[in-house]
Amino acid sequence: MNIELKRINVSYIEQNPRSFYGMYLYNDTDSNHFLKLDIVKANSLLKVLTQNISEIKDLELPRKLTSENIKILNKIKTHLNEAEPNMFDWDDIMDIS
Repeated sequence: MNIELKRINVSYIEQNPRSFYGMYLYNDTDSNHFLKLDIVKANSLLKVLTQNISEIKDLELPRKLTSENIKILNKIKTHLNEAEPNMFDWDDIMDIS
């Protein structure tokens, strides 16, 4: 099976305080995700995606959202989206379950 990765969204939840929830992978811009990754697998994928982008190649997704970690996420977003527009985004959601 050959799946083309079109979009990545990383979610953090407000509860537990503002912790990593998952990295969601999409094969087109409007579909439901086809895979959800935990923090370890998400950081492994991030290393592959950023290996040729010197400004962010050593960054990892933070486990918790802090003001400093928001800067890291925005830096990753900026550089990945320069290479491939709309490839990467992140959000801070409320888990209502």
